[in-house]
Amino acid sequence: MGYRSEVVSVVYGNEKAFTEYVALEKLKPDNIFVLCAEYITHKVIDYESKLKILTLEASDVKWYGDYPTVISWNRFMEESVDHGLNYEFARVGEEDGDVETSLGGDDLEYYLRVQSSIIDDSPIASSQMGNTAQM
Repeated sequence: MGYRSEVVSVVYGNEKAFTEYVALEKLKPDNIFVLCAEYITHKVIDYESKLKILTLEASDVKWYGDYPTVISWNRFMEESVDHGLNYEFARVGEEDGDVETSLGGDDLEYYLRVQSSIIDDSPIASSQMGNTAQM
């Protein structure tokens, strides 16, 4: 099965720069829109800030640096800065404390944050669903 991660990134910036960067990206044979199409979850314009935003999300995915999808994803984020855009990235692995974040660009909005939570998968938790156990 392998080591799994939850991964999210956002790439954003003004509409003109964003549109130009996406057009250039689509010309590449290893472009993110082909290799990572299943992970692109949102393409929107925030009309208040006039930013165009692309969100990539992967759940329960193998995130190894030599995988073509990971290479393409990382390249897309890093090169976005050269085109006047911004990116935010967060990855949470299976092991405690395995959290990776990175940021790039001059006009960051800080859309992403990592939050820890506790999940109780014990049989009593799933069968009681909110009921308190009597001792």
